[in-house]
Amino acid sequence: PLIALLSSPHEEIQAQVAMVLQNLSKNVDNRYRMVEEGCLPPLISLLWSFNEDVQEHAAGTLANLSVNADSADKIVEEGGMPLLIGLLRSPNERVQEQAAGCLRNLSVSNANKARVASLGGIPPLIALLSSPHEEIQAQVAMVLQNLSKNVDNRYRMVEEGCLPPLISLLWSFNEDVQEHAAGTLANLSVNADSADKIVEEGGMPLLIGLLRSPNERVQEQAAGCLRNLSVSNANKARVASLGGIPPLIALLS
Repeated sequence: PLIALLSSPHEEIQAQVAMVLQNLSKNVDNRYRMVEEGCLPPLISLLWSFNEDVQEHAAGTLANLSVNADSADKIVEEGGMPLLIGLLRSPNERVQEQAAGCLRNLSVSNANKARVASLGGIPPLIALLSSPHEEIQAQVAMVLQNLSKNVDNRYRMVEEGCLPPLISLLWSFNEDVQEHAAGTLANLSVNADSADKIVEEGGMPLLIGLLRSPNERVQEQAAGCLRNLSVSNANKARVASLGGIPPLIALLS
C-alpha cells in the first residue's frame, strides 16, 4: 500500500510516503522487497515533481536502493539518471545532496561512468564542489572520483575546470572531503598535462600536508596523487623542497 500511495495526486501524501520508504530502504532486506514490489517506476516519476520535499525523499530512497548493483541498473533502465542529473541544479541543498548520493552509487558501474558524462552530468557536479555544505562537497567529490576512473571523463573534467575547486577542497577539515578530492586528483594526475596543472594550481603543498593526516584513507589518496606528480623530474625536486620527504618516510612505518 505504501508503494501504491506514491502515485497519489496529493504532494503531501507523496512526500510523507517517500519519507517512510527512505527510512525503510536503510534496511537491506527491505531494499530487495521494495524493488520486487515495483517501487522504482513511481519513485523515478516523482523526480519530475516540483515539490522539493517529494524530490528529496524520492531521490534519497533511490540513493539507498542503488547501493544494490541490480537496482542501480534498473534505475538507469527506467530513465532515472537524467532526472537525477537535473536535480543537481536544484536550489535546494537537500535535493542536491540526495541526487548526488544516488549518482555516486550509479557511477560505480563502468557503463554509467560514460553515461553520466554523455548526459551532461559533469558541469553541475563541478559546480557543486563549491557548495558551502560539506556533505554535498563529499558526495560530489565521490561521484567525480568514480567518474575520473574513465579516461575520456578525465579530459572532460579538466576541460570543464574541475582542478581549482578540487584543490580548494584539500583545505577542508572534513576527512571525507579531503579523501575524495585527493582521490579524484590522483586519478586525474595519471595524465601528465593534468599533473602539471595540479602543481601550477598549488596542489602539491596541500597534498604533502595531507600525508600527515591521522586518517589512513586520506594519507593513501594524497600519496597516490604525489606518486603521479613525482613522475616528472621537476616535481621530484619540488616534493623535496616542499618538505615532502620526511612525511613520506614516516608513512613507511
